[in-house]
Amino acid sequence: MMKLFLFPAVLLLSCGLMAGVLNIREFGAKGDGVTDDTRAIQAAFAELVRSGGTLEFAPGTYAFSGLLRFSKLKNVKIDLGGATLVNWEQKGSFQFSDCDNLTISGGILTYREMPEAQQTRDQHPLYITGSRNVRVENVHILGSPFMGIAINGCRYVWVVNCKIERTMRDGLHFVFSQDIICSGNYITQTTDDALALIDYGHGNALRLERAVVTGNIIYNCRQGLVCVGGRDIIFANNHVERTTFSGCQITTNDRFNSVENGVCSAARVKVLGNRFIESGMDFKINGASIANSGQLTTGRAGIVISYICKEKGWNRDGDTYFTTVNYPVTAAGSKLTADIALADELFPGRKIQLVDDSGNIHPAEVGNSYRKEGRIEITLASGIAVPSGVTALKLSRIITDIEVIDNEVLNSHVNGIYTNGVYRLRVINNRVFNCNRANSKFTGQIVEILNGSEVDFLYNWIQENGTEKLHRTPLTITAKKCREIGTRIN
Repeated sequence: MMKLFLFPAVLLLSCGLMAGVLNIREFGAKGDGVTDDTRAIQAAFAELVRSGGTLEFAPGTYAFSGLLRFSKLKNVKIDLGGATLVNWEQKGSFQFSDCDNLTISGGILTYREMPEAQQTRDQHPLYITGSRNVRVENVHILGSPFMGIAINGCRYVWVVNCKIERTMRDGLHFVFSQDIICSGNYITQTTDDALALIDYGHGNALRLERAVVTGNIIYNCRQGLVCVGGRDIIFANNHVERTTFSGCQITTNDRFNSVENGVCSAARVKVLGNRFIESGMDFKINGASIANSGQLTTGRAGIVISYICKEKGWNRDGDTYFTTVNYPVTAAGSKLTADIALADELFPGRKIQLVDDSGNIHPAEVGNSYRKEGRIEITLASGIAVPSGVTALKLSRIITDIEVIDNEVLNSHVNGIYTNGVYRLRVINNRVFNCNRANSKFTGQIVEILNGSEVDFLYNWIQENGTEKLHRTPLTITAKKCREIGTRIN
């Protein structure tokens, strides 16, 4: 069940309840586009840390140099209004850490010379990390050597009505964050993902959970809506047009760094009422020609839901891949007991591997599972005995509890919808028209529902209007326990 979003009342406080108002000109800033205002900006923020309240930028062009870092801002609004802030260096601009109740509103963040090459990590025009109760609204990001707006390790976040263009990596990037509203933003010309929600499962990092992404417009980006790991996510009523790879992807993978005691896992994601136009096409982004080289990965379709293997980065059936993490278990006769944190993972039919005290691997499948005394207790599927000396288990890399409902996938140059290894999948009332326009040998299907189990494929409409049929098969379903009703194929 999708969990409710609980946002603290503190964000409902008006700025009038905060401390006084500071003006950037009081600290010596000229705002003439010629004078270096770096020191004035630093002085103003130093006072803001001490006093809280609002810092206003009068209309003007404020030049500064390098990445400016600020921390521990509490109950603060930064009102950029009609100001333009110009970074004279090809670096990030503003980084905020360990803040609480921070609002950044209005203005343009840009560069004296537009970035044309990707820089190292953390070099974002706006980077907020380790904070809570954050609101970014009506901000225009024009150019970036890395991400446009990056949110890392934050809770209770609003990013609304922003414009982001010409970034060397993602436009909007949320990683290891929770309780997110992302609405009404316009994102264009991103060399990587337009809008990404990321949870690689690293160690004890905050899990990415509870996000609503709605009413955003994405145009001319390498990839559209992205969910790598994460739980309780809603993508609703977004418009995504012209992407080199997918318009929307929901994936898990183990490709980024080692995982100590966690795993990249995606579950309970809803894709509702979105429109995806011209996915998987080759075109120019930020002046460079970008080809869809990922037709065996997330460039395979307008909507892609799959495990991505570590070795080649290709779409794979998650039932045939397993976590590198060993989860401790205790064996007692025909039963295994594990940490209650695995309760949602150890459902009947889940493929697992059992690891004994000699390191040997034994394939198995969950038969039944029960919550008991703060633990999760499982039995194995019929005919599978618990091997002696079992100390741990590995989980298959499937994706669970996904809904794809009331979407339009139009004129995709590759497939329309592709899923692989998804359990408890609902694909309902989608319209998939005129796909595989590029006539690719890798993507000759319109809709593929591969592997996985417990699928509802209901009342979907697949149509090809062209005089030349550019696909081999309109619909392929290999998932187990699939209920198909009312499919319309023209």
